[in-house]
Amino acid sequence: MKTIVLFLDAFRHEDLNEGNCPYLHKLACSGTSGRLSTLAGYHVEYSMLSGYYPLRHNVWIWYYYDEKNSCFRWARPLKPLLNVMDKTLLRNISRNFISYTTMLIRLLYGKTRFLKVNEIPIDKISKFDVSVDKFYTDKNSLNVPTLFDTLRENNVKYFALEYPWISTNKAMKLAFFKKDDLSNFKALKRAAARNYDLIYCHIWNLDSLQHKYGIKSKEAVSHIKFIDESVEDLVECAKKRDDKLNIIIFSDHGMTPVNRTIDALSIIKDYDAEYFLGSTMVQVWLKDISRKNDIRDKFLKAGCLVYDEKNIKELKIPYKREFVGDLLIAAKPGCQFYPDFFRKDKNALAMHGYAVKNRDLDGIFIVNGLNIKKGVMTGASLVDIVPTILKIISVKSSEKYDGKARV
Repeated sequence: MKTIVLFLDAFRHEDLNEGNCPYLHKLACSGTSGRLSTLAGYHVEYSMLSGYYPLRHNVWIWYYYDEKNSCFRWARPLKPLLNVMDKTLLRNISRNFISYTTMLIRLLYGKTRFLKVNEIPIDKISKFDVSVDKFYTDKNSLNVPTLFDTLRENNVKYFALEYPWISTNKAMKLAFFKKDDLSNFKALKRAAARNYDLIYCHIWNLDSLQHKYGIKSKEAVSHIKFIDESVEDLVECAKKRDDKLNIIIFSDHGMTPVNRTIDALSIIKDYDAEYFLGSTMVQVWLKDISRKNDIRDKFLKAGCLVYDEKNIKELKIPYKREFVGDLLIAAKPGCQFYPDFFRKDKNALAMHGYAVKNRDLDGIFIVNGLNIKKGVMTGASLVDIVPTILKIISVKSSEKYDGKARV
């Protein structure tokens, strides 16, 4: 029995209705479905596809503080030139040069998780490293097995597509041209016609559209309709080949509208500290730890949440200073930090990645197939996805997952 697994990035549970997406709504109503609670941080896919919280594997952010071993340290001698270029029309060229040169170096060292430098200032780039070395479809990417490790171990033939990799149980290959949802769905249809047991894909363009235009914008709604039609086309084509089909669809988070912007840098600049500015989380490494309570109070007065070694585990995140900082400052839903190291554009209209949640941030979880009973999930979390998939495809694992099968 073939299984199609689709990760629909940023698909809000509130958008799963007959008007927006009739086919997905039909799959949800005729199978088992429900809200899916997200996690704190930006790198939730490693929890989502391992079945474990970051407390176990510590992957929840993109970058962490490590001046000594930074993968960008090769660029330090070029900083004067790169700083000049960064202030001219050559800005994009200089940043792409740093990004793609670093990717090549990492690849030569057997590392498969690639990130661009985004908007990290040139003077700060070489102080940070990428938080995980291997892409989650790669072998042994974490200190716990991922879904794909388990599939390989059990000789399940799979096809997995997420930019920039196409992966099977035998190999991984770069596919930089598979950069948009349309090309991904076309590749999925071709894969569905082949002898794979499981087909997986990350459909991700909705995330950027909602950031830019908002959750109820015509651009976002139009793309939701496109996803719905594409899923229907894919599933119905697959059913012509094999009518015994499992369908598993989930999202990593929803989105919530932004109504307030906080300038974290205006507070941090008064302290001798290193910092990483995210859109919803800011990490601060203080040179003078005696000023910790002072800066904490200022962020609390600004309406932020503050975490450190005493309370970070509330977020299912372990305390490691190089990752968390002396303080982790979190915006509340509806707020954003700007400036930040991810965006040039100040005017994001929707955001995710919050420490605390509201209903807008709930994702979707749909399971449909011949042997799936009709029902409603309650209390489902991202860590339930892997146990659920393995249950459906009848693969047993000795792992003691943080999540549980929801069928």
